[in-house]
Amino acid sequence: KLDTVNEEAISNVYDLPSTEQIVRYLHACAGYPTKSTWLKAIKGGNYATWPHLTTEAVRKHFPESNETHQGHMRGIKQGIRSTKEKKEPMTIKLDNGEVLTLPLKKHHDISVKINDAKETMYTDQTGAFPVASKKGNRYIMIL
Repeated sequence: KLDTVNEEAISNVYDLPSTEQIVRYLHACAGYPTKSTWLKAIKGGNYATWPHLTTEAVRKHFPESNETHQGHMRGIKQGIRSTKEKKEPMTIKLDNGEVLTLPLKKHHDISVKINDAKETMYTDQTGAFPVASKKGNRYIMIL
């Protein structure tokens, strides 16, 4: 049973007098998301049961609160520099003493080196993968 003194302190979105106050209250209930994130979630139907919450109301009455900005100040900046090491172009010395420089490009080549060839071939068959590749393959043969 609720205490009559504390019953008056319970907030109810239906008692708020304006759409602006409703959006401000529901913004706090959602955890102060950014405007774009909140609009995307509303369009996706994640707030379908929240009363009076529409994308039009949020666009018009979105509260610029300190809590929203402060929650996004802690993130580490991403995409500032590359983590890949730059590879030097390949240099080949020819028999006549010339040096040939080849730029490195990505290819779909396979290199095979054979050491002490025997009549027996060993393979490692991984079995079927749970998800098919873009080409529809479920098996990969590794030599």
